[in-house]
Amino acid sequence: MNKIKFPPLTKECEQCKKLFEKKPNVSLNNWKNSKFCSRKCHNDSLKGKPFFNSTGVTPWNKGKKDWMSEEGRKKLAFIGKIKMDNWTPEQRKERYLKTVKTRKERGNYTGQLGNFKEKISAWKGDKAGYSSKHKWIRRHWTKTGICENCGNSPKPFKNGKTGTQWHSKDHKYNREDRNTWLEVCKSCHNKLDKNL
Repeated sequence: MNKIKFPPLTKECEQCKKLFEKKPNVSLNNWKNSKFCSRKCHNDSLKGKPFFNSTGVTPWNKGKKDWMSEEGRKKLAFIGKIKMDNWTPEQRKERYLKTVKTRKERGNYTGQLGNFKEKISAWKGDKAGYSSKHKWIRRHWTKTGICENCGNSPKPFKNGKTGTQWHSKDHKYNREDRNTWLEVCKSCHNKLDKNL
């Protein structure tokens, strides 16, 4: 039995006025809506027209470069300078309590913010890992920038204010006792670690 071949469906392009055929992978619904033979013709038809149907409301980014205004950039730069890492524990606690108060007033307080040490559900105490203990010490203790071993004040690291590091004398990493820790330069830290 011979199959009947139908002639391909054709349309006239609204831009270049040429006839174009329906491609096999295009559905009939899409074919009804297609008006142009190619993407180039579609893009050419948009030239000189507004980018979107104007509603009379000016777009939020008109006259602004990139995705943010200059004022917004300045605000973000100012906020970036004030980091909580540089705050004292008293300032941090005051900030937490203020945030807790506002969240309770709004009714979206979950119950963890503002709690310290044992009050936090994730607090592990002495069972905490090496890196988490060092992070806690960096956040809560202030450095002088002078090595307690050799007395030198090394150049600050790229991302830090000082060039010194925290070294545990007994390698037990006790956060409660400051006397078991030394603030040393990198070379002294390496020497002390090799001696142990």
